[in-house]
Amino acid sequence: MTKNSLLRKHLTVALLYLGLALAGTVHAATNNVPQLLTGTINWYRTNIYILNGAVFVMNNAVLNIEAGTVIKGHNLGGQGTNVAVLYITRGAKIYAEGTPQNPIIFTADVDDTTLPDVVDLYARGLWGGVVIFGNAVFNGTVDAVGNASSPKYEVYEGLQDITLGGQQVFRFGGNDDDDNSGVLRYVSIRHGGAVLAPNKEINGLSWVRWGGGRRSNLSRPMRRPTTASSSSAGRSTRSIW
Repeated sequence: MTKNSLLRKHLTVALLYLGLALAGTVHAATNNVPQLLTGTINWYRTNIYILNGAVFVMNNAVLNIEAGTVIKGHNLGGQGTNVAVLYITRGAKIYAEGTPQNPIIFTADVDDTTLPDVVDLYARGLWGGVVIFGNAVFNGTVDAVGNASSPKYEVYEGLQDITLGGQQVFRFGGNDDDDNSGVLRYVSIRHGGAVLAPNKEINGLSWVRWGGGRRSNLSRPMRRPTTASSSSAGRSTRSIW
């Protein structure tokens, strides 16, 4: 075998291995999430999901999120439904069960989760966060109309009581102290805390009137120091910390 033919053989083998390596490389597809989610929705770790402003998981819908999935919030503007937030409305459920090795990540659209320190560790307010509305009972509410209703309800952060898809999407509270809104485990929520309205700043994670059904459990998300969480619980909220 001549020297040239040997070089050609080695080059062919190298190109073959390169082609196999490139073929095995998986690039996450970017999915723009619609504003209203109904039915059963499955999000997979092979995709990146973009929340363009507020996204609502509607009554009776179930959102399943695979371990290792990345969700990014993109604000369309300032305040209200322009702020990227994933709202789990009354009667909806979220099952986001990550693992220590493959947490589910919620972050801002400017954050490249494949590279370290793309966004400053202490950056906050780059998007909203995750909000879960439950059906647990209120003794009294700030909202006058909600307080006079039966069952009583509150409107989140005093926002406008808007109707989307036939549902008042910002209402929470009801008559079910055993309400079950799903499961969160090993969830990292990063760089949230955008302003929804004057003097109304969303937390990275908020769950309000979350009931105490047997299957209801919520783990504290793995979080950067800038991400906060808050709750307004029902009679028997069960939490796993």
